[in-house]
Amino acid sequence: MPNLTLERAFQSLKPAAVLDVGCGCGGHSTRTLLELCDRVVAIDVAPRLARWHEIAQSSKARFSCMDALALGFPRDAFPLVVESAALHHIARWPEVLTEMLRVSSDSILLQEPLDDLRSAAKQRTFEAQGLFLSLQAEVGVPHYLHLTRDAILLALEGQAVIVETRLETSDAPVSFDEFFESFDVFASQSGRKEYWLDKLQTMRSKFAGAPLCEDDTLTMWATKRTTR
Repeated sequence: MPNLTLERAFQSLKPAAVLDVGCGCGGHSTRTLLELCDRVVAIDVAPRLARWHEIAQSSKARFSCMDALALGFPRDAFPLVVESAALHHIARWPEVLTEMLRVSSDSILLQEPLDDLRSAAKQRTFEAQGLFLSLQAEVGVPHYLHLTRDAILLALEGQAVIVETRLETSDAPVSFDEFFESFDVFASQSGRKEYWLDKLQTMRSKFAGAPLCEDDTLTMWATKRTTR
């Protein structure tokens, strides 16, 4: 397909039901899926049901607290299985790909942020992400470096799928405060809040008001060979 956006995927496949893996609070991709599909099943290992209240008003959506490493669905249960910025939160993410393919009767769609140090803003963003990762690791929230296209392709080798990719680059600025909007929440959970806030202030001074940058986005569409 020349265009691998979510909308294009739905136009091509017209799935009656979709599984959203690693949905988080539901705002990242599930809301979009609800506009495109008759039924959405969304799963995440963390039970964020409070923030799901509004989405749950739709009879088309169902949330389950479930580990993506062991999806509780039979083989070929969904025509399309998607994830959006979820894989880099999972250490054993290649196993998640295998599970996604198992429960899909046709295709999986992956959307992951990519790092590219092509500009000063991108370099600042990469450094800022490193600070966030260190804090999240301390409080037990899984979050790892962004994946690469080659790493995902390697994980899909031998899976009997046809893979197409699309890279969307962005140099749109992101303010320091916007990027670190939830930093205080994690710092409060660490038991070393002042330490982390000092680290944040040191970085703020270093950047001196210079903006950060949006991530690039890699979209990958993997279709089972037996379905075409």
